[in-house]
Amino acid sequence: MSRDLGAERVLVADRSPDAVRWSRRHHREVTGREATGVVLDLWRPLPIVDGAADLILDVFAPRNPPEYARILSPAGAVIVVVPTSRHLAELRAAGSLLEIPDGKDERVIEQFTAAGLSLAGRRPVDHSFSAAEDQLAQLVAMGPSAHHRAEGEPVEARTVTASVEVLAFTQHRR
Repeated sequence: MSRDLGAERVLVADRSPDAVRWSRRHHREVTGREATGVVLDLWRPLPIVDGAADLILDVFAPRNPPEYARILSPAGAVIVVVPTSRHLAELRAAGSLLEIPDGKDERVIEQFTAAGLSLAGRRPVDHSFSAAEDQLAQLVAMGPSAHHRAEGEPVEARTVTASVEVLAFTQHRR
């Protein structure tokens, strides 16, 4: 399946080389186009010129709102996906994941507003799905909970809920 997402140039950036590699491969499979990838520390100044990004997508990644505001084009948008306290609740109940604090979305909104961006929209997304044991283990391994779990410890849940808040930010209108 090939879709044209309308993006002429795509830059995939993450601290994890595996995440960059996977994202580039997935982008090529979906769009038939190559994406540039870079491994970097998102907490530091980003090596991107001012106003160059039409769209910034941040999914469960470290956020750098001042840098996102700097590199965002005047007509651009930042989309931030934030887990809710219900996200993967079944794995959390089984002791496989750390808790997600209530109000995380509000703290993200405050951070982006302080950086000069305005909340343009928000949408909750909830979806339950069945997952095999290896998929469940991958879900646990990809986040901070992986550092708090014994290697090879079985994951019990079979159906899990993905629950996120999708937040869209734009430049303050003057």
